[in-house]
Amino acid sequence: MNLVDVLRARRRIAPYVRRTPLVRSLWLSDLSGGDVRLKLESLQLANSFKSRGAFNNLLTRPVPPVNQHDADLTGQMTGPGPKM
Repeated sequence: MNLVDVLRARRRIAPYVRRTPLVRSLWLSDLSGGDVRLKLESLQLANSFKSRGAFNNLLTRPVPPVNQHDADLTGQMTGPGPKM
């Protein structure tokens, strides 16, 4: 993975995830002697950073072909019925 991959993923998932802020942690900054900032991914709708990876994964997978026996949204089987 390189910077181009990261930027492509960022563009791909942008409509589906919130941009979240970086907030300075005074306690961790004092403890470490550096400037520590926390990315508040808890502000995502799913309250998790995992939505970024999940959306990127789903959006980069190939779409499987539709099968005549796939279930529709009602849970009913589609395609030809049993032969009588």
